[in-house]
Parts: sequence; structure tokens; C-alpha cells
Amino acid sequence: MVSKLNYYEDRILQVLRFSTRLLNTKEVAYYAKIDWATADKYLKLLRRKGYVEHKLVGGINYWKIKGFI
Repeated sequence: MVSKLNYYEDRILQVLRFSTRLLNTKEVAYYAKIDWATADKYLKLLRRKGYVEHKLVGGINYWKIKGFI
């Protein structure tokens, strides 16, 4: 079963797709023009769906599309 992406998931993936480096949640929210809490919620959801992965550095999550960078 293929799940459709909602507006926020799509915006977040667009931001990560065009980034040349890992982005933290605050940066993803800024570039996607969404609230930090919304970005955090959907980044975690995208991680569970297998679209993105993260790296925890000093208590800060850095995100990327799975398989890129």
C-alpha cells in the first residue's frame, strides 16, 4: 500500500531534496516556511515511513532524505 504525502510532508521533502547538507529541524522549518513543531512532527512521521533519516549531534537532530548526501 502506497501512502500519499500531505502538504507538510511534501514541503519538507522538497527542502531536503535541494539541500546540499544535513539540516536541523529549525532550518527545515525555516526553509519550508512552517512552524518548528509542525516540522518536528512531520520529520518524525517521515522517518517512521522510511523517507528520511536523522543524525543526533549534541542533542540536535540533523535530517536528510534516506540514501542522499
